[in-house]
Amino acid sequence: MPSNPAELALMSTPTDVEEVHSSFYDLQVTNTNMSQQLLHVYGELEEIIVSYFWGISMSCLSNLENSYRKKFIRSLDYQSLGVSNIKKLLDNMAGKNMVVLYENRESKEEYVMSARMAEFRRKHVLKPHVQKLIYAHHGEILFSSFDDSYKDQFNLNLNYHYYGLTGLEDLCVILKDILVVRVLNRSGAKVKVIKPVECVVYNLRKRKK
Repeated sequence: MPSNPAELALMSTPTDVEEVHSSFYDLQVTNTNMSQQLLHVYGELEEIIVSYFWGISMSCLSNLENSYRKKFIRSLDYQSLGVSNIKKLLDNMAGKNMVVLYENRESKEEYVMSARMAEFRRKHVLKPHVQKLIYAHHGEILFSSFDDSYKDQFNLNLNYHYYGLTGLEDLCVILKDILVVRVLNRSGAKVKVIKPVECVVYNLRKRKK
């Protein structure tokens, strides 16, 4: 009786091979179906999350589950979706850029907001405001005084929460196409400033010449 794995493999019958192929195919189909189911549920959840104007606190996710159940007449089946809870689903959605996760500066609570809604606000409200603010300050604003400058310019506080942002660091990252943060040496002291991208590019070109 052969005991060597190679010999056993050579003695495998066509039926054995067919069973292996069938099992592999079934696994692939199962994975595909689960992926499609997940994407479908992600879309349904995003449809509900976008209705929360100020996003939804992670401490109130039971409200999101209730809204899902009322709208789609069924509960979220976490086991079939391969996750343990709704927080895991939202983490996955954030990884696919369907939602944004951020911390409220005042309450320190974590929130979730529709990425679609956050992107619209950032593009059509925040970005034009920041551009106007920087040019009003001749292309440079101290990082430490940005919030005060914004308030003076527009007569209102910059509401980071409205844009799905934690603070100024986040703002600089999502608007990196129009601004950059630089640390400059001023009178022996290092200061952090915000400048428009084109100003920095122009200065670099001048240096190369």
